[in-house]
Amino acid sequence: MRGRLPETKAVRANPQEHFSHGDTPLTAQRVLPSLEPSEEEIEIQAHIQHVQDEIQRTMSAPITRVIPYRLSHREHAALAGIAGIVQQDMQTLQSGLVRAGRPPDQRDGEYTPAPDWDTDYITALVEEWQEPVFLESDYYVLRSMCLYELAMSVQVKMLGPEKVRKYFSMALALAQKGHTILRTTLRQEGGEDRHWRYQMLISYIFQQQDADQLATRALRSFYQGIKHHPNQPKTTAEPSLDLEWSKMATIAESYVRLQNDFHSRQTWTQHIVQLLNGATRENKKTCGLHLTRISRTYLEYAFWIREQPQALLVTLSKPRSMSQEMRQASVAALIYAKKAMESIKEEDLHPEHFCQIIDCVYMMSLVCVRPNLIDSYSREASFWIDQLQSKFPHHQVNPSYRHSAKLISSKDAAMRVILEQRQAPQKQLIQSKE
Repeated sequence: MRGRLPETKAVRANPQEHFSHGDTPLTAQRVLPSLEPSEEEIEIQAHIQHVQDEIQRTMSAPITRVIPYRLSHREHAALAGIAGIVQQDMQTLQSGLVRAGRPPDQRDGEYTPAPDWDTDYITALVEEWQEPVFLESDYYVLRSMCLYELAMSVQVKMLGPEKVRKYFSMALALAQKGHTILRTTLRQEGGEDRHWRYQMLISYIFQQQDADQLATRALRSFYQGIKHHPNQPKTTAEPSLDLEWSKMATIAESYVRLQNDFHSRQTWTQHIVQLLNGATRENKKTCGLHLTRISRTYLEYAFWIREQPQALLVTLSKPRSMSQEMRQASVAALIYAKKAMESIKEEDLHPEHFCQIIDCVYMMSLVCVRPNLIDSYSREASFWIDQLQSKFPHHQVNPSYRHSAKLISSKDAAMRVILEQRQAPQKQLIQSKE
């Protein structure tokens, strides 16, 4: 995967400075510094360092630019010729669909009208081809591309879901046939993977078919196609590949929620993280959004583990407990949430960014065992609740947040009373001696 994450800036708020007991949530230091850190604290700190190193590696990875292919005059003319044949076929097909359908209305949702397949459309298609031309295979992929757009259009949706599935299946069959012909043509030359358009189109169709068994195939095709997808668009100065990564991550997110066994859930969680890391590397201006989504992915994974019956906790491929897996996911969620906040401009911060950190910190307080760690993360949650209320005074804070913050305040008040009661006899003794 290509790309580079943005450089980070200084953290705006350090909750460590606001803890009266001097504990450090991120480093899990003990209240009594004279005691050796526990095994749990050492493991948490080690995983914190691992996640931070992982993020830094992603940020410092150099981006690999894919230079778009420039068509020769001969290739341009040949591609325009077969595009003209496809244009006539599609205009005839679309005319028949219009006669068989009804006028579109609001029931049709977000489906868009099909292209007119006019000269401007065909010209733009040829100009943006950016691959060597192989007439026979490109004829099939051009037809597949047009059928894909037609399957996405309101003209086909009005005819019912069966018709939509039929057109997607037709588009998939044509794309796969074109790819097979391309592999045969390049059998001796090799390098068919560099023809990114085939794999990308196949992954798009798999996504739209929305069948569970096709999700893995869509992901595989996406990874093959994205490697050589040109990332120097002519129409905009900003890279656009982050949108491709993000769209595939959205598909993976919808699929992971259907998984009920640990191995599948773990695998697809890792897929989502890899895809969102790819999106972050491609466009540093959107890194805050993607880092927040990574944090949310880890947090949902940790919550899912916590809600599983004990019968499922033994199905691990590695000799480590489910609780350790849950804790590592919680640590990653917290670190990514904080890194996301660092990457977002002050004016672009929203309450959900603070809420994400609060949820992650509370999750850490649930997965920890040592009392000092539970207390430390609970106090950090209270700090972020205060930050949320301070920055967004009109935001309706989750009642559970307020309740937890009150518990911490009540605990502090009780500890002060106990301390005063313990110190009272000593003060009386000192006063009597004086």
